[in-house]
Amino acid sequence: VLENQFQIMNDWMKPILETSQANADGMQQLQQSVDSCLTSYNALIGDLESAEDDQPTPTPPPPPPPPVKPRKPASKRKKKGEG
Repeated sequence: VLENQFQIMNDWMKPILETSQANADGMQQLQQSVDSCLTSYNALIGDLESAEDDQPTPTPPPPPPPPVKPRKPASKRKKKGEG
């Protein structure tokens, strides 16, 4: 009876153990992927920063011209003696 109880317990625990091991393997693979991604991001950031340092400082654009004041339209009044 005691051996049967241990066998039942072993059979019951086996799927839990296998699932736990699979999760651990999956987490390890995920950790490796995240580390690889972070390494790539750091390399990209370094490349962008060095490219930014290599570019000359841009000259500021010239100031905009002063605004043009609109002209008043010519008066359409009739002169004396016309019309």
